Amino acid sequence: MNHHLQRLRRAALLCAVLLSFLFSAASAEPVEVLKYPYQVQAGYVLLPWVEGMTDKDLQGFVNRQLLQGVLELTEASPESSLNGNFDVSFYNENMIGIRFSGYSYLPQAAHPTKLDLGIHVDLRSGKRYALADLFKAGAAYHARIKELCGEEGEPYRVTTDMPEAAWTYRSFATAWDEPEELFLLGSDGVRVYAIPSFAQGVIGGYQIPYEKLMDIIDRQGELWQAINGKKAQTVNWGASRQSNRFDKEQLQVGDRVAGLLARTVERKDAYLSKVVFFGEIEVSGSGAWSNDGHGGRAYLLTVDRAYERRLPRWDDWQQESVIRLDAGSDARVLAQLPETAIRLSVVIEDYSLGERQVLRAARLVKVREIGLR
Repeated sequence: MNHHLQRLRRAALLCAVLLSFLFSAASAEPVEVLKYPYQVQAGYVLLPWVEGMTDKDLQGFVNRQLLQGVLELTEASPESSLNGNFDVSFYNENMIGIRFSGYSYLPQAAHPTKLDLGIHVDLRSGKRYALADLFKAGAAYHARIKELCGEEGEPYRVTTDMPEAAWTYRSFATAWDEPEELFLLGSDGVRVYAIPSFAQGVIGGYQIPYEKLMDIIDRQGELWQAINGKKAQTVNWGASRQSNRFDKEQLQVGDRVAGLLARTVERKDAYLSKVVFFGEIEVSGSGAWSNDGHGGRAYLLTVDRAYERRLPRWDDWQQESVIRLDAGSDARVLAQLPETAIRLSVVIEDYSLGERQVLRAARLVKVREIGLR
């Protein structure tokens, strides 16, 4: 996953808080799922991110499982782009399921590859489940499901926007095979579906009631226990609020602080030598050109106190509120800043800091306003 996080560098638009679902469960721990846009090569993808869990280490592991589930779709072709979005397909106090749908495109390919995938992660352990986890060890669940779809399939057939005559059991059975056994878990049954071809796209598949599989389901297994947790009572839109403080000894790649994602975490000896956060954020302050001590010049921004609260910092932070602005994807933006000291509002990305780092640094994305009062 680190490979992918490094690839998702500059051109992405990371909003501090975007669309989010607030699931108020019967437990005392509400779970919030945020949507963030990232750029993967020439494509944009909305990735899931869970907030609100009391155990932050577990929350970080859950998030890494969700991210990896989406980003691994390009593992076979690292140069391919990825576009798509997700919905929450299942949620209770034990488990969350998302359905990601989109497409990837490899340069010089004749057409994009359509993608659709259900990802199910246990909120108690961070385990990502496969369909096989639902069944007893050695159970021929694959053959049983195909048998039910073929012999009794009509009542279980899922109706979608695709014309009913556009796919048959044969097209489903040919495409729904290991490891391409697409599935979505529900409260009462499991949906199995497939992508037979690019032209045909995603077919609806079948919704098989658990009662038809009960003799081979592992009712003592972790997945069955997770499915049967208490359901969430309400689903509302919510907003995420998060502290800008982090524990420098516990921070890991993939952790989110103040709306930004830790992309690089480097440690040397007993020091946190460098952290780079992925995402854009707006700050205001006083800026001026200065000698960098190596015969060149650097643009230094002294950040206003109110905006400092938006930037990640470790718990015992005592450094100055100065950030060195480096050129972003458009170097002209930095080069055109006035020679004289000014007040300004800017959007930055790749914000970095470290215990052995003299100044914090960030790339300048755009200048919002010059001459602030």
